[in-house]
Amino acid sequence: RLKSLPAMSKEAILAAGAVSIESSNIAIETADFIQNNSLRSIRYTYNLLERFKKKKCAFCDCEIAQLIQEAHIWPVAAIKKESNLPLQEQLKFAIDGSNGLWLCENHHTLFDSKMIFLSSSGAVKYHPSLMDRDFVFLRKATSKARLPNKVLDPSFLDYLRRRNEGVLESGYIDLFEQNTSSRGLSE
Repeated sequence: RLKSLPAMSKEAILAAGAVSIESSNIAIETADFIQNNSLRSIRYTYNLLERFKKKKCAFCDCEIAQLIQEAHIWPVAAIKKESNLPLQEQLKFAIDGSNGLWLCENHHTLFDSKMIFLSSSGAVKYHPSLMDRDFVFLRKATSKARLPNKVLDPSFLDYLRRRNEGVLESGYIDLFEQNTSSRGLSE
């Protein structure tokens, strides 16, 4: 394991410009986890990259690096509320690559605010309180009707089940099966 970056390598990386070198260890990540209800850890980023290989929004295929974010399936704030779990196990859940997706800023915000719902079949659904113009935007901005089956492994589905506890899926409408004309809209 690389414990420190050789001086020549560090100089070459920094000479590239617009690059920062971040260090991480379990103590830094534990402190960050304890202090915040979100976690943008180097280890979590690495685990998502290992799982998905590319930073690309799971709902729209956006690959603009500045817009792509790590989105927890089972949110860090919810994990921290599990007082029956030891701290190290909570942190393990928070940095697990199966507990996340890459999402663009728009989809991440909609997902976290529960305007978008992800079913256990991987279907993307929306909250019916969206105004018609918002629905039209969401439909145009969301090119994926569902996540690929390879993403829906048992570990991911367990995180999704935890996220969706207490949420009525019947309160959401499938984004792509819902015909816009039934909302009185034309495309």
